[in-house]
Amino acid sequence: MTATNSLGAVTQNFTLIVAKDPPPDCKITSAPKAQAQAGKQFSFPIRTYGCNATITATGLPSWLKMTYGVLIGTSPVPGTYHFVVAATDDTGTVEQKFTLVVSKD
Repeated sequence: MTATNSLGAVTQNFTLIVAKDPPPDCKITSAPKAQAQAGKQFSFPIRTYGCNATITATGLPSWLKMTYGVLIGTSPVPGTYHFVVAATDDTGTVEQKFTLVVSKD
């Protein structure tokens, strides 16, 4: 770039970096804790805000599945279960620790 006035001209080189828009604030808005009863079907939708994300979970007990962003299953026994829910879109992944407390039926 060159700037010129009555006293002369000054030249300065610049580097312009064009970056993608910053990602939206993708958030998992579902409560991080839920309760269920042993022997009864449990269903809990995972909600997000600020993104169109694919919802997954890691560390689920064998009886619990994630289906289209909804936790579904029937626990055969009471207990407390800890796992991680993730929302992933083209801007990245956001995770939330989750606790499910299953009481006696």
